[in-house]
Amino acid sequence: KENLSTWFQYVHPDERVLVEKSINEVIISQDQVWESEYRYMKSDSSYAHVANKGIAIKDENGVPYRMIGAMRDITKEKEQYYEIKRIQQNLNSLINNTTDYIWSIDTEMKVIACNNAFSEVIFLLTGKVVVEGTHVLFPEVKKELLDNWNIYYTRALKGEIFTIEEHETLPDNSKRYGIVSFTPITSLDGTVQGVACFGKDISELKKSEERLLELNKELEKRAEELAASNIELERFAYVASHDLQEPLRMVSSFLQLLEKKYEGNLDETAQKYIHFAVDGAARMKVLIKDLLQYSKIGTGALELVPIDINNVLSDILLLFKEEINNSNAEIVVQNMPVILAEKTAMMQLFQNLISNALKYKSPHIAPIVEVSYTEDNHYWNFKVKDNGLGIDPNYNEKIFVIFQRLHNKDEFSGTGIGLAICKKIVERYQGQIRVESEQGAGSTFIFTIAKNPMI
Repeated sequence: KENLSTWFQYVHPDERVLVEKSINEVIISQDQVWESEYRYMKSDSSYAHVANKGIAIKDENGVPYRMIGAMRDITKEKEQYYEIKRIQQNLNSLINNTTDYIWSIDTEMKVIACNNAFSEVIFLLTGKVVVEGTHVLFPEVKKELLDNWNIYYTRALKGEIFTIEEHETLPDNSKRYGIVSFTPITSLDGTVQGVACFGKDISELKKSEERLLELNKELEKRAEELAASNIELERFAYVASHDLQEPLRMVSSFLQLLEKKYEGNLDETAQKYIHFAVDGAARMKVLIKDLLQYSKIGTGALELVPIDINNVLSDILLLFKEEINNSNAEIVVQNMPVILAEKTAMMQLFQNLISNALKYKSPHIAPIVEVSYTEDNHYWNFKVKDNGLGIDPNYNEKIFVIFQRLHNKDEFSGTGIGLAICKKIVERYQGQIRVESEQGAGSTFIFTIAKNPMI
């Protein structure tokens, strides 16, 4: 008794009462074998998990007077058990908190385990609660679908790994779409022991896909309508501007003949009226010519060839040679790249920008025009910078609109179509154009040209 009391002192306090109770139950009962697991103090005062098994020795009257037993240290086993339990709890928490369906079956197509999402969708479809051992081919499902799933499970049980897309009709007649992956569960010797299944509900994705297809069809239809409309507008602009040339030439010629025939017989007022009419006809001629040029941009397919921008700029500077000399302008050109484009379009683009830089110069200051570029994976990035009059930032967008002018025609000639042409050319090459400017501080026109424009 004394030895037993001493022995109990080494049992962990939290378990001492239970151990003592279990031993006393063996002593009182007719049982001979006693088994228990508990924590027992070691020589270093720490506790080890132990498994203890003892046999009660009884006298001739059946009264226990001694117990022979063996104690085994199972600390490592317990630690492994608790670690496995912790991992299992984390795994259960993980799979039960996902909306994806996870389940596994054995070789008889009976459920081994499943998560909450799978249980819920099966209950929604069949009204049945899934438990371990439930046959996974639920008879409540339509025969056609049931046959399909039978084929899927059979394939997986033969060792095949694959993914399928299926849909099911819910009781409210709505459809649930899903993708499911099947992976065989194999033993160490490669024998298939079951199948792990992973499913994802893609119903919303399907709806978005269908809506996107509808939108694409609508967009294609609108694009075709817009393309047709643009062709008609371009044709109208071309025909209108071309047909206006002849009557305008006639008006201008007859006015000049009238002025010549009655020279000296017309008073000052009549001479002034004729001058106004001739000047208006001349400006109208320029306007029609620019409109004709604008309408031609974007018609027909792009005919891309390698164009050396250095050569383009050399031709433009030669064209403006007299104007450059008269204004003492300095044109600084970085070594330019060779790009895929049409030469005529590039001539128009750079010519309009350099022409504006020379035209809108600051009084009494020699113009300085800098042409440079950078590049990235998809675009050529060009800059045309000047030290001219500059532009009020409020008009940075307006200047690219056709026929928009910021100056009186008596101050600067032109129709206000040049920058609109630049914008149309740049956009035809899948690029963008903008300006950075302030009044009195010059302007920098920045535009991009796609390296591989879609023809």
